[in-house]
Amino acid sequence: MQKIMIRELQHNLAAVLKMVKSGQDVMIFNRKTPVARLLPADYRDRADWEDHEREIMEIFHGRTLQSQTPAGIISETRHEF
Repeated sequence: MQKIMIRELQHNLAAVLKMVKSGQDVMIFNRKTPVARLLPADYRDRADWEDHEREIMEIFHGRTLQSQTPAGIISETRHEF
């Protein structure tokens, strides 16, 4: 992750956008405080989704739920907990 100050962003916006477009994350700082994070438009944090998927598989033991609504899922699994 690239770290830059607001002033640098103002002066080098085209170069920073080029970095982001190429796939780099950019953290923007105001003095020593982070204020924003620029990510590529197609960014998807796969590690987070993979962790969630693994947790769901552990909770439901790999079984597929029939219901598609949150209320239906709760009623299907209520007796298990």
